[in-house]
Amino acid sequence: MSRRWRIACVILGLLIGVGAFLAGYKYGLKQCKPYPPQSVVEVKKSPVKKPVAKKAIKKAPVPVKQRQMVVVPSVGTAQLILRINVVEWAPVFQGKSLASRDIGPVVRQGLANGTVVRTKESLGFLVNGASVSVYDGSAIVDPGPIGPEAVLVVRPVDGVRFASPPNGLPLTTNQGELDAAVRRGASEIWMNFVLAPK
Repeated sequence: MSRRWRIACVILGLLIGVGAFLAGYKYGLKQCKPYPPQSVVEVKKSPVKKPVAKKAIKKAPVPVKQRQMVVVPSVGTAQLILRINVVEWAPVFQGKSLASRDIGPVVRQGLANGTVVRTKESLGFLVNGASVSVYDGSAIVDPGPIGPEAVLVVRPVDGVRFASPPNGLPLTTNQGELDAAVRRGASEIWMNFVLAPK
């Protein structure tokens, strides 16, 4: 092979390589599409609302009879509601034990079936020294949290005679009695007073 022929082959190879490169480059440009210009998105921050203090709305006071009051200092954590019931003397009490603990079921059943009625008199009581007014024969008192030391002493103060408990004697609970009732699941204790026969 002559020298000229070799040079011609090299030049031809170079031309073919450059041609292939240019053809590939043009083909690549057609395949690759440029990204569209990125749109600028404006983010608007919503204004932060400052808390506005609510104006207190004044309501006209409505006079109501006070039915609940805390009468015992906090001595524990369990809650108990004390209900004072004052009922009129009725024939169902005749011959029954008038001890406070014994009279409760008779009072409950009598109120339910109508053989016992609550008194209409307004009466005053002291519950652990705090004044409680009984209207229509009933008062609900929140004695505060009950603990092992809690006791209640409920005493009438208007000089009214009672059959249960006997006149002049307060109705009392023993230390630990209320706590034991709460532990048994009691949420309400009834303290019943039966007016003496007229």
